[in-house]
Amino acid sequence: MEAAEKLYWSKVFLAVVVAMLSTLLQSMLQFSGVTAFTFGLLLYLIFSDLLSRTFKIEKQKALKIGVGAYFFTWLTVWIIIFTVLNVSP
Repeated sequence: MEAAEKLYWSKVFLAVVVAMLSTLLQSMLQFSGVTAFTFGLLLYLIFSDLLSRTFKIEKQKALKIGVGAYFFTWLTVWIIIFTVLNVSP
């Protein structure tokens, strides 16, 4: 796999992990949805920078690679997990 592909799939995997953390923050610690969203956005920016250094890709390019996949995956997994945990019997 090329570096750009590794970066892309790393961000998709990261999105699933961040969605779990966002749900945890929102459910257990009573964070608002806006705070959990900001948490996900902040982690995307931090990890884009770290992954660009790891895979030796220009920062601007690394920021753009996988942005749609990250946010779609993160939002979808976040909503599904939050809904499953907060469903009333």
